[in-house]
Amino acid sequence: MLFNEDPATGVAAAAFAGALLRFAPPGDGEHDVVIEQGYEMRRPSLITLSVTVQNRQLVCAAIGGEAVAVHRRHHRRLTDPSVASIR
Repeated sequence: MLFNEDPATGVAAAAFAGALLRFAPPGDGEHDVVIEQGYEMRRPSLITLSVTVQNRQLVCAAIGGEAVAVHRRHHRRLTDPSVASIR
């Protein structure tokens, strides 16, 4: 079954940091979690979530990974003379 959604969602991965601390809190220190998404839609994605915990509080969260462009859109700048000015 294919779904009409992104194969990798960094925003959801960042929000997962809060859920991780709430429901499965890691100890103090730096922790890396690999999140797998997109397998069902045949576009597998790996997102790395790095969290830093101090005194059982989340003090830093960062997401990372690699991306492949599947669609490009070209935009013209408003300063381009071929684009009508907006007034």
